[in-house]
Amino acid sequence: GAGCWGCCRGEVQLWESELKRLRPLLTEAVFKRLKEQGKDVDGERALCPLLDPETKRCTVYEERPLVCRAYVVVSPADFCYPERVGPMPVHRVSEPLKALVGAMGDHDGPILRDWLWNELEKQP
Repeated sequence: GAGCWGCCRGEVQLWESELKRLRPLLTEAVFKRLKEQGKDVDGERALCPLLDPETKRCTVYEERPLVCRAYVVVSPADFCYPERVGPMPVHRVSEPLKALVGAMGDHDGPILRDWLWNELEKQP
């Protein structure tokens, strides 16, 4: 739910239809976080640039990507934050997500981080 941010990392695949809903929500703060992380950041480990690091809230929560909406974890919440408990296995429920993605067809959009870099380069 909102405020649970342990899984807000990784390469988020977008659908083209999501881009026009997300584009108006991109702020200077999002681009600043993206630049601070750099182009060569390990996208699987780095926090999502759309996550506000102070509030630990998604800045586009109401329009967050489908992959983020459908992500389901059944482990205790503390397991998602290794700084609290050390490395622990996280048990993801992937079957519902696989079924949803299969029903929608192949992804037709870019990886979120790549798309954000592209949007940043368009900035004046």
